[in-house]
Amino acid sequence: MSNYSKELAGKFHGAKQKQVMAELKSPKPERILDEGFFRLKCELLQHLKMQCEELNQEPQIGNILVCDLTHNAPQITRTDTGAVLSVKIDAAGRTVAFQCDKPVKFEYVLRVKPTISGGGSWYEGNGASIGNSLDAVAQKAVSALLGIETDPRPNPWMPLKPRLSSLLGRGPIDN
Repeated sequence: MSNYSKELAGKFHGAKQKQVMAELKSPKPERILDEGFFRLKCELLQHLKMQCEELNQEPQIGNILVCDLTHNAPQITRTDTGAVLSVKIDAAGRTVAFQCDKPVKFEYVLRVKPTISGGGSWYEGNGASIGNSLDAVAQKAVSALLGIETDPRPNPWMPLKPRLSSLLGRGPIDN
């Protein structure tokens, strides 16, 4: 081997190590979305569990909510009517869908979306950004199961129509 080839091989090795380190440090869009979905799922299930526990302690409710969130098909059931709030978790699509047919029809889909810069993620609920209002979404879902009609938007001040950025497939800008 010549000195030139040894020098070039050494530079190649150094450049390759720098590239590997840069890739490890830079966030991967898929990994960011997967982490966002994991947070969404965990926080949402936690909010639902807390809602059930708190409501079951109220004398007017009387411990009628059975919260089974540990299986692949999480659901909350009302023991007095048999009504069910189902929660469908789709890891591949990074979505969580609620469905309740009675006593109040409620359908709501949460999605994890990438930020414009690609350095983060945000939550979309039925076509609009919900910010960090996962607790409000859980409240509305459980309210439907209890027969209480609510505005399907997680926050009443949010527009009924999706934002233009949502329609264009873009989310909020990173801060």
